[in-house]
Amino acid sequence: MKEKVLLPYALLGNATWFAHYLQYPEVELELKEHFVKQSYRSRSTILGANGALDMIIPIEHGRKERVPIDDVRIAYHHDWQREQWQSLVSAYRASPYFEYFEMDVEPVWHTKHEKLIDRSSALLELSLKLMRVKPRHTFTTQYEKQPEALDLRDAIHPKKLWPTAAIYPKYSQVFEDRHPFTPDLCVFDLLFNMGPDASEYLRSLPLNT
Repeated sequence: MKEKVLLPYALLGNATWFAHYLQYPEVELELKEHFVKQSYRSRSTILGANGALDMIIPIEHGRKERVPIDDVRIAYHHDWQREQWQSLVSAYRASPYFEYFEMDVEPVWHTKHEKLIDRSSALLELSLKLMRVKPRHTFTTQYEKQPEALDLRDAIHPKKLWPTAAIYPKYSQVFEDRHPFTPDLCVFDLLFNMGPDASEYLRSLPLNT
């Protein structure tokens, strides 16, 4: 196991993302790459009444195809924040910890951040606060194709099943009477269902790295 892991900047990291964040001695977030479409950089997955639901942040599309991740701007052409908040409430209103965390989550959720990186940073800071974990990451200062750290920039991806995700321990989920256990959702699924114990769950997950 390497000493350092290099993670992509995730909008609201899934269980695998946070398991690596909490278990590695050193954590570095990629701040110098170009934005990768259809990745966790602009989406997160929750569990609703109809199953897994991707919540995608719309971004402003400029003329340049390759946009630095720290220059991607969020689009507000429609009220997606309200729509996604309603989806979040519908999905987790009946969970054990939603009411407990709601006052912390709602104002961050409705903040109109100009850049995607600002929203991702705010949600990461909030998630760590709710798990009672101190931030412990650094940022890349230049892009490296072959970094010395364990490179997970492309490995943790919505279209790639993490090798050990299928054996993640089960925990109680809101719609378990309708759907089989769904692993590797965004960290809010863990927080709303497990509360502060989410951090211990993440530290117990097998990394397969």
